[in-house]
Amino acid sequence: MPNRLPPLDQRPSSTARGVALIDCLLMTGCSSERSLSDIERESRSLDVLYLTADTGKQVRAPASAGVFVDRGTGELCFPAYECRNPACPGRQGGDRPFLFMHRDVMLKAGPDGEVVRDDMPAGRDPAEVIRSRGGFPDPTCPACWAARRGGGEATAEAKQFLECSQPHVLPESARRRTQLEEEYRQKAGTSAARRRSRLAQEDETPRPSHGTTLPSPPVASRCLVCRPGQRASPR
Repeated sequence: MPNRLPPLDQRPSSTARGVALIDCLLMTGCSSERSLSDIERESRSLDVLYLTADTGKQVRAPASAGVFVDRGTGELCFPAYECRNPACPGRQGGDRPFLFMHRDVMLKAGPDGEVVRDDMPAGRDPAEVIRSRGGFPDPTCPACWAARRGGGEATAEAKQFLECSQPHVLPESARRRTQLEEEYRQKAGTSAARRRSRLAQEDETPRPSHGTTLPSPPVASRCLVCRPGQRASPR
């Protein structure tokens, strides 16, 4: 029986999410210092270009969306790939690469806007099943595939064509990802330095001698506003 996946809810763009986060910090007076998890979460929420399965409509959604059904067309949306082969016959001039999708032919749109996955036939080679349905086991540029007449070249040359198929990254998402990577690097370095400092302080803590005990640590005051371990309520 097919496995049904829930439909994708409409989500605000990454820019709107960033504005909402800033508003939250200003209204609540929370600290603007972010954790490594916060940076990773924003990285996963950056917009990605998707293409609808039948008409090729361009749709933007977070990278974490996965495959989903476009509400406007009722078609499945798959992440866009680009062909980096300089001689790709799909290029239409200029420096813009040819865009295509790596369609999972085992998926289809259900009647209620959900994603439905067909079961893989038992005892069959998955790659052969995918090819029999007109798909590709690996991301493959359809324009180059047609020009190669089905990929009858040697294995090494075929591998080069596969390496030309890469995920398409939106320019604004690429710029933001670079900033997040730098923020993550600095934050990780600061965290590591604090950890080393804490361990060094622990090593310098005097150990109890025979017949003596260390004084009890002072009782930390409990803040009624900032409770340790409190989780933000889901939006």
